[in-house]
Amino acid sequence: MSQESRRIFAAQAAEQGVGQNISFVERLINESAAAKQIKSGDNEEAKAMHAKALTQLEAAKTAQAKGDAEAAAAALSEAKKAMFTAMRLIGGKVVKDKKRENYQHKRQSLEALLEAQQQVQKEKAEQGADKAMLDAAEEVERHARKELAQAQQQFAAGALDAAMKLVNDAYLSIKLSITQMHNGDRLVRSLHFETKEDEYKYELDRNDTHKMLINTVLKEKHEDPRLGKMMDIPLHKADQLRQQAEEKAGQGDYEGAIKLLEQSTQQVIRAIRLGGIFIPG
Repeated sequence: MSQESRRIFAAQAAEQGVGQNISFVERLINESAAAKQIKSGDNEEAKAMHAKALTQLEAAKTAQAKGDAEAAAAALSEAKKAMFTAMRLIGGKVVKDKKRENYQHKRQSLEALLEAQQQVQKEKAEQGADKAMLDAAEEVERHARKELAQAQQQFAAGALDAAMKLVNDAYLSIKLSITQMHNGDRLVRSLHFETKEDEYKYELDRNDTHKMLINTVLKEKHEDPRLGKMMDIPLHKADQLRQQAEEKAGQGDYEGAIKLLEQSTQQVIRAIRLGGIFIPG
């Protein structure tokens, strides 16, 4: 290939590349979701940058028509810069709007769950449920309402992440409380058993219930890389104590087994609290 042929080929390739780039930038400025948000929004600074991008796009088309690929490429570069700046200007607002929306949905879910909690408490009281369980449920409700009030204050101040954490933790606390009431878990033991073996079986069930809460209600918390590592420390200790308790029970030492199981359950409760969730006991 001669030098002239190579020059013509390079010019054609450059022109083709500019044409493809113009098509991309034109779609970005006129048809993208961001462009529609900018045009329909009230961010005047973003609209000004969008208008600048349009001007540069037209300059690129004019330069291409004249065969000036270098000038066209430079104008397209400026058009993209202006458009990306406009997108960043609306990006913060879009994210904040989404966070506000998510918070309001979670707050409404929490309020609905608080009503459900009251209904379950009423039903359990009518069924003659253990007073300690009902007292613990009321304590969780008071704590959740306090967290909701704090969340509303944070939300009003614009601290959206802090508000969301508060309302989400309150939601999980109430969900956990309802689950425990449905399972008949008394939280604070005030029962009398005919034999130590019966008491041991109760403590086994109580231990299982709390561990179940980790794998259901708090599953998302436990799967969080940072929280999960923290929660695993007491959970590992809880498993060790549980194994020791079962060995004691196998030897007929139910009293020793009960004490170990109580310690195991306290470790599970500690893991729940490390997850940021309020639980009495």
